[in-house]
Amino acid sequence: MTASPEESSSMGEQTPSPEVPGKAYPSAPDTDLSLQPLRQDMPRGGFRQPEAIQPWDPAFILRIGLLVEGGLVLAAGAVSWLIGPPVWQKIHPNLWDALLGALITLPLLAGLWWGVNYPWGPWRGLVRVLENLVIPIFAQCRVWQLGVISFLAGLGEEMLFRGLLQDGLAHWLGNSFGLGEAAGLWLAVGLASTLFGLLHWISPFYALVAGLIGAYLGWWRVQSGNLLGPIVAHALYDFVALVYLTKLWPAR
Repeated sequence: MTASPEESSSMGEQTPSPEVPGKAYPSAPDTDLSLQPLRQDMPRGGFRQPEAIQPWDPAFILRIGLLVEGGLVLAAGAVSWLIGPPVWQKIHPNLWDALLGALITLPLLAGLWWGVNYPWGPWRGLVRVLENLVIPIFAQCRVWQLGVISFLAGLGEEMLFRGLLQDGLAHWLGNSFGLGEAAGLWLAVGLASTLFGLLHWISPFYALVAGLIGAYLGWWRVQSGNLLGPIVAHALYDFVALVYLTKLWPAR
């Protein structure tokens, strides 16, 4: 039996799916479930790299530097005055110690230059941290503003970590805790440097590098007997590093 043309036409039409509130019926299944974008966003080693931030206003950065680093100067001075010899009495103006403080920055600056220009292993992640977080913060600062921030950072952080914490821990561990002078001294260097690195935590490797720099400055505090050298080294390293990374580095 042959169907009529009208019946054939109606049989060729598809019956539309019923409309159900809240549910769609696509004509073809959506198979575009590729996980490739997720894989591209997944950082190596399981740690998510920081996303790039916008440059900060230089005036705001300067105010923050004055508040935070200047606050460290006041805090270290006040606490040391209350519990023992004032920390400023450990800063002895001496041209030779200042020159030596400048000289010991050379290995630090050489390591920075090598690490950012020929990155390998964890240095690659550190370079991304510098590019995405550290450099944008200071990118629009003028050189004199970087100089003020660096000077305050060197003065405040060395007064706190080397002049107050390291010296105080060395006295307590060596005498009150009974470890002996030498053991207490070098344990104090390690503890103060560890705290210094942790408080500079941006990434694990960044904190490790900061801790090693802190140990280096702590060692020089012991060798020189003058807090001036670590202050000069810290301030000069920060200044040269910031100027190089924000103004001169080829990646800019």
